[in-house]
Amino acid sequence: MQNITLPFSSSEPLSVFFSRGSGIESEHLVDIVLSDTNGKPIVAIGDLERIVYPRSATKLFQCLTLSSMNPEISEKEYSVICSSHNGQKEHINIVEKILKKNGLSHENLICGPHWSLEKNEFINQVRKYTQPSTLQSNCSGKHSGMLLLCKLLNADIKGYERLDHPVQKKIVETINFLTNKNILDYPYGVDGCGVPAFSAPLKIWGQALARFADDKNFQIACEMVKD
Repeated sequence: MQNITLPFSSSEPLSVFFSRGSGIESEHLVDIVLSDTNGKPIVAIGDLERIVYPRSATKLFQCLTLSSMNPEISEKEYSVICSSHNGQKEHINIVEKILKKNGLSHENLICGPHWSLEKNEFINQVRKYTQPSTLQSNCSGKHSGMLLLCKLLNADIKGYERLDHPVQKKIVETINFLTNKNILDYPYGVDGCGVPAFSAPLKIWGQALARFADDKNFQIACEMVKD
C-alpha cells in the first residue's frame, strides 16, 4: 500500500475489488472521511457530501444518551447495548439481565423475533424446533437500553420506537450535539428493527465520531461506552 501524508484528499473514491480465480468478479467504490472535532477532514476520499444512513453504526450515539444519565450498567451490558450481537446464549443472558433488573421482559421489545446469527447456534435451534425470539435479534441490546432509558426518563415504555417518544427525542438531542446539526433536516426513516434511522452527509458523521471520541461535555459518558 502506498504511504500517504496527512492531511490527504482525493476526489476519486477508493476501489475495492473482489476476485474469483484470475478474474475480477465485482468492484465496489468506497467514500472515506476522517475528521477532527471541528469537521475539518484529515482524510477525505471520494464524495463527502453523499447522504448515508449509518444505521447500526449509530448504536454508540444511542447508547451515549443512556450512558450520560449514569445508570447502573456493567461493562458487559454496555457492550451488548452498543453492539449488533449474534443472538448467542451469552448475549441473550445479558439482555435478559438488563430487562429483568429493571422490571421489564422480552415482551416489551419491539425489535422483532430472530434466530441466532451464529451458525452452530442457529442449527441447534432449528433441530430443537426453537421459535425465534426478540431476545435473539441482533438489536435486542440496543432496545433493552432504550427501555432502560424510558425508566430513567419516567416515560411510558409503550411506543418507545416512535420519533415523538421522549426516548427518541433524547437520542435526537445527542446526535444533534455530536453532528452540530439538526439531524431531522436530513432524510430519515425506520430501521429494520423498528426505531428511527437517521441520515446525513458522510462528512457530518465523520465529525460526530470525532466529537464522540473526545468532546469534554460527554467525556465521562463517552469513556464508559468506548471502554
